[in-house]
This record gives sequence, C-alpha cells and structure tokens, in this order.
Amino acid sequence: MKLILLVTCSAILGQALIVGAQEATDVDLQSKQNKPAETPAGLPNIPALSQLDEMFKQTSMGKEADEQRLRVEWRELKNQVMNDPDLIAAKHAAEKTRTDLQKRELLRSYFKLYFAKIRLLTMSPEMKQRIDGMEAGQLYSTSQPRVRPSPSPSASATPVKTN
Repeated sequence: MKLILLVTCSAILGQALIVGAQEATDVDLQSKQNKPAETPAGLPNIPALSQLDEMFKQTSMGKEADEQRLRVEWRELKNQVMNDPDLIAAKHAAEKTRTDLQKRELLRSYFKLYFAKIRLLTMSPEMKQRIDGMEAGQLYSTSQPRVRPSPSPSASATPVKTN
C-alpha cells in the first residue's frame, strides 16, 4: 500500500516538474515576462515604498512619547542658541536697566530674538507650534494687564476753588 502511494506521488510530482520545465523553455517566455502586471480595477492603489516609509515616520508612538521627543528637541535647540552673542548682549542689557518699563521692553525684544533664532533651527511643525506657544507665554509675562493706566495731564489739573 505504501509503495503504491509513493509511486503515485512521484508520478504526479514528476509531471508537475516536466510541465514547469516545458513552460520555462517556451519561446514566448520573454514576451510574458515583459508584460506589466495589470491590477484589477477592484484593488486599491498601493503606495510606493518611499511613501510607506514617510507614513511610518509620521505615526505617533503615543502622547507621552511625543511629548518626550518634543522636550528633547527643545533642549537641543535651546542649547544650540544659548551661547549666541546677540542673545547674551540682549539679556545683559535687560538685566542692567533701572526702570521696570525699560526692562519689560528689552525683555520683549530679547524673547522675540531668542524664539526667532530657535524657530530658524527647527524643522517639525509640532515644534514650531510649541515654540509659538512658548513665545506667546513669555511675551505675555512682560505685559502688565492689571496695571491701571496713568491719568492724563488734563484730568489731573487742580480744581478751582469757588467762594
């Protein structure tokens, strides 16, 4: 019984090899290989390998991982800009002023310069959004939204006594 089964399987396998060998020696083989494979209309377009690579580079690994990546990128950018002579001079000028108003104005110009230099170094749109938020926060800290404006000189004239 085993012998009959072995002979039958060998005969089937032998026939498959012969048919494959005949097809490989076919003169039309070159023309069959040169034809582009046509995709059926029902299948969606498959993106190229480079497009797939870009999609996987952009996928998020989670909120915490993205925040950590942005924090690391921020520290690297901050370290690159920290020793810029223009920034050092602007910061020293702001620290040496005598009046609060001058200090706030010089700090505003320092923060604008600082964030502009960092923005030039960054590439990712997420980091640019984060930088914009940080800049807005720093600039807001130099404003005085709760201070009352000083009265105008015409309103502060001394009242005239009437007798």
